[in-house]
Amino acid sequence: MNLASKLLMCCNNQLTFPSNGLIASYQLISDGSDTLGNYNLTNSGVTFPNGAALFNSTSDVLYNTEFSSDVYAISFWMKPTSTITNTSASGCIIDLNDTSGEIPSAGLFTGNWTTFGTDETFTISSLVDSVQGRTYIRDSISDDWHHVIINWDSNILRYRIYVDLIEPTTYAGTSGNAAFMSELEVGQIRLGRNGVDGFPYYGELKHFHFYNRYLTNQEMNLINLIEK
Repeated sequence: MNLASKLLMCCNNQLTFPSNGLIASYQLISDGSDTLGNYNLTNSGVTFPNGAALFNSTSDVLYNTEFSSDVYAISFWMKPTSTITNTSASGCIIDLNDTSGEIPSAGLFTGNWTTFGTDETFTISSLVDSVQGRTYIRDSISDDWHHVIINWDSNILRYRIYVDLIEPTTYAGTSGNAAFMSELEVGQIRLGRNGVDGFPYYGELKHFHFYNRYLTNQEMNLINLIEK
């Protein structure tokens, strides 16, 4: 969306946040409450010094053990403590587990997974029926605020990754792309670390939105315009 389009939208008072299919929405300004009242997050160690959730120790986490919905799209803002490169230690931003507690069922990770040696900087990982799929990028992510969107594309049967509305070159793991999250029967969610292995994320997070449908390009631009 160009500047003229944004200005026209503002003038027409059409800045309505996309709410259709919204499962949970966490502003993370002062706590982990869900603005929809569905899945409030329990806080363990996370602080909010700058109007965002700050994760700065290995045990900091926000979690809910009754999160129950399919996930097609996720939009959030992140500000890592340091620039994320293909040599950065792996950090878990989101950990989604199925109702049986399988670890991990799906997750969003920053940094390099030395196990795979594929120079990734941001990865969507899934474990379904003992098959680990990965969709990842290799572009560095600076230590500034970034708008990240994970969006399922049914035409190509994989998630698309957008960083500040730009889609970097995306790669698939040796077992294929990360699986469709609706197959995971999500029952638990953690922000800031993985449930078993840890992989703590260091930095700030805010404006988390989970959808049970994919987002259109116009909706992604609109979210960015409202929250930027």
